[in-house]
Parts: sequence; C-alpha cells; structure tokens
Amino acid sequence: MADLLQKVFTIYVRPFYLDAEDNKVYYKGATYAQIAGIEKLLKTTNLAGETNSPVKLNAEGAYTADPWFLFGAYTSYGRFTEVLKSVVADYGTDNVKCGIYTPIDYQVLPIE
Repeated sequence: MADLLQKVFTIYVRPFYLDAEDNKVYYKGATYAQIAGIEKLLKTTNLAGETNSPVKLNAEGAYTADPWFLFGAYTSYGRFTEVLKSVVADYGTDNVKCGIYTPIDYQVLPIE
C-alpha cells in the first residue's frame, strides 16, 4: 500500500469490443450492466457537462457518460512508464489516459 502523500500513477483505457471482423471498436457511449437478466444503465451524479471528454485533456470540464476502465496503478514511475509504452502500443494514444493519484489514509493523519 502506498504511504501517505506518495504519488500513485494510474492508467485508464477505453473499453472495447470486437466487431464481426475481429476489429477493436472503442466504446464511447453509455455503460450498461446486466443484473438478474435486466439491463440497467449505469450513471453518475454528474448531470451537467459534455457526454465524453476530449481525446486530449487540456481544459477543465465535466462529463456525464465517459467510460474509462482503470488498467493499472503503480507506485514506481519506472514501472508505470514501462507498462504505459505497451498499453499505448496496443490501444493507441486516443484511447489511453493517465493520472496521478495521492492516496489519503485517514488513520495516519494526526488527531487534534
């Protein structure tokens, strides 16, 4: 587990499915789950904003139905860049996003 205020590098990828010719089709629509045989639309509480985020994030925004899956999380920058190279080679740059997460463990914060 990461220590308090240690950076964790994350990789997110767009989900995909294979079409009839076994080509990857990257999915940018609403996300559904099948629960007890009933298809349900998965939602967030974010009601305002664009449906999907732009390919290149360089501005602030809110997105209502932007499906991204967490591919992996790494505490080592070297390991992160090593894995990122192979993920980008497989998914392409338009279907991969990265983030830096700072975990906060409330049990180690000082109590006043």
